[in-house]
Amino acid sequence: MQSAGEAGESGADACAPVFIVGCGRSGTTLLRLILNGHRDLAVFGETATFFRVGKYDTLDHERSFARFIRDWRTICRAESPYPDLMEDDSLRRALRLAPSYAAATSAIMREFAKREGKPVWGEKTPAHVHKLPLILQAYPNARIIHITRDPRAVTSSSLTNFPGGRFDLYSAYENAVYWTRCESAIERFSPLAPNQIAKLKYEDLVADPQSAARSLCAFLNVDFHQEMLETAGTALRYGPKQEDGTLMAHHRSLAERVNAEPVGKWRKTLTEEMVHIVQHVAEEWMRKRGYSLEDVSGPRRSGFRELVLAAKYSIDRTKQVSHRLMLHGYWRGRILLERLS
Repeated sequence: MQSAGEAGESGADACAPVFIVGCGRSGTTLLRLILNGHRDLAVFGETATFFRVGKYDTLDHERSFARFIRDWRTICRAESPYPDLMEDDSLRRALRLAPSYAAATSAIMREFAKREGKPVWGEKTPAHVHKLPLILQAYPNARIIHITRDPRAVTSSSLTNFPGGRFDLYSAYENAVYWTRCESAIERFSPLAPNQIAKLKYEDLVADPQSAARSLCAFLNVDFHQEMLETAGTALRYGPKQEDGTLMAHHRSLAERVNAEPVGKWRKTLTEEMVHIVQHVAEEWMRKRGYSLEDVSGPRRSGFRELVLAAKYSIDRTKQVSHRLMLHGYWRGRILLERLS
């Protein structure tokens, strides 16, 4: 079997999966629910599968295979209606024979789609927007749906919906920078596969969900079905859940009818200083995406304070990259030891 990061699928076994990407808190979960309402589309939740390839050598190595199964058990319990998916004997046999990591992932997704009684599988990991070249290498005919949302709304949602988060200027700065990174990533990738990418704004989706859904169906070459818009039912089935089986707090609104109410909520939650910071950081991409800037008349932090925020972010970003490099080195070393044992 080829290693995790190598060749994808080809020939008769190739599929055209659908990947939903974008900055987190941009409506990717809502979009997943709408697509899962289609009779032909089975869209899995967040797998982060293209962030974890370094944990596996070849799946015909017993320890790598066991690690792969453990990881996917956790994913299936949290992100699909089938917590027992990895216990399927036929799936285990297919995984043993998979010639590549992409083929192994496809085997899991095809089993998920089979249980759903649908022919096409998809996956929703927002951060995969940073892994699109790798996804395209694994699945040359993949279809990408990118959704974007006003960075002020993204920041507001992030700061108010996650327990333990900091509601401060630095968090607003951090969210705004990440939003611009996501927008830059999709633009860098777009020329590589211009006919395989559909771009959508959250504001357009909630303002006219039927038109947005029809446009996506045309992109995916499937018929539109009205039940796609009945997201209250699909939310209870597919939405991320807590251990007691109820929807996570920051996703409970998905059990209601799609509406445009969340679009302007950031005006009530962000301080004027936060709005100023987000707009200052994201101005270029906001203009490119058609988001108008507000005239913030309240007090602004000095240029020096913004330099401090930028310096702190650079330090934190360096730590994150260093941690990833160390983790990569750890798995390379561990896999080498496993080969020798």
